[in-house]
Amino acid sequence: MHHPKAIIVGAGIAGLSLACLLEQKGFNVDILEKDAYPTGASIRNFGMIWPIGQPEGEAYNLAMRSRELWIDIAYRAHIPLLQTGSLHLAYHLPEWELLQEVVGIFQEQGRQVELLQTQDILQTYPMVQTEHLCGGMRSHEECIVNPREAITGLIDYLNEKPLVHFHWNTPVCWVEPGKVYTRNSLFAADVIFLATGADMHQLFPQLVSSQPLIKCKLQMLSLKDGLSDERLGIPVCGGLSLLHYRSFQAASSWNRLKNFLEQKKPEYMQHGIHVMVAQMPSGNYIVGDSHEYGNHMDPFERMDVNILILEELYRMLLPARRWQITETWHGIYLKMTNDSFYWQEEIMPGTFVYNGLGGAGMTLSFGLAEKLIQSIC
Repeated sequence: MHHPKAIIVGAGIAGLSLACLLEQKGFNVDILEKDAYPTGASIRNFGMIWPIGQPEGEAYNLAMRSRELWIDIAYRAHIPLLQTGSLHLAYHLPEWELLQEVVGIFQEQGRQVELLQTQDILQTYPMVQTEHLCGGMRSHEECIVNPREAITGLIDYLNEKPLVHFHWNTPVCWVEPGKVYTRNSLFAADVIFLATGADMHQLFPQLVSSQPLIKCKLQMLSLKDGLSDERLGIPVCGGLSLLHYRSFQAASSWNRLKNFLEQKKPEYMQHGIHVMVAQMPSGNYIVGDSHEYGNHMDPFERMDVNILILEELYRMLLPARRWQITETWHGIYLKMTNDSFYWQEEIMPGTFVYNGLGGAGMTLSFGLAEKLIQSIC
């Protein structure tokens, strides 16, 4: 039986989602990864599949399709996936006004969201700090995976497929139509996908510099509670997240909230901080994050930024002050600077770029991969 051949450069979530779907279509797939294991943004995130953050239209539809594909593949790959939903908290009146407005908008769009009063939150989520809490919004569409375990699980799943072959420690030197050159080998295929994430400039620097792209560096932390195995039950975020995610711009009160938070929390706005916390299936908490934009990022993490993140966390969750920091890190991803939310382009015959997903890689990768494959197969 003839199997068409595909090469994927990059073994992050973008590349792995392509590999999963190509294998299902009967492709013989070679995955070339420059490192011994994925070490980029795909393992340095919250592990959130987050439709609530995507604006109505293509982005939201792709996020919901990704969610369907994640649930299916996680089951088959034995990856723990929690269908948790999400909880947005409002501690200031402008935040609460926006949530009340946007819930109506989201419900008209068919999203599964609802307003929660303070007493409802206290009864259902006792770890939430209710002092000064105005209320919240719960969405039922979000899911959580441990990003490190999920990437490992997808690799293990694909390793069991006879048509999929990983090539670790295999940096790509050059690409031309139908061919990929490494230091020691030549790979040939019918179709080539470049899913290299923030390292895309190493292959095609002039192409990358011509695109509306910018790098984003984020800082995150992992914490654990050594005194209790209590479950938070749902990913939690606060008012700053209402400014970060484009879906909330549908509310006419969005600009009022932006002006309010610029006055109330200028240091958070300066560092692009919005604070979220997600409890992994294993029990630890991932907390973040900040956003620094530029074309050249230093390798250092700023302790003052981490302190700001933690102080906001303490205002949201009662037991958080006793949690112990176990790890800190930063990640870097490529983000579009125009109105698009991804970069898919055929840059030469049969060679496609799949990049620029910003901070929504876990949320969008499977849906976008399916769209790209359907457009060429």
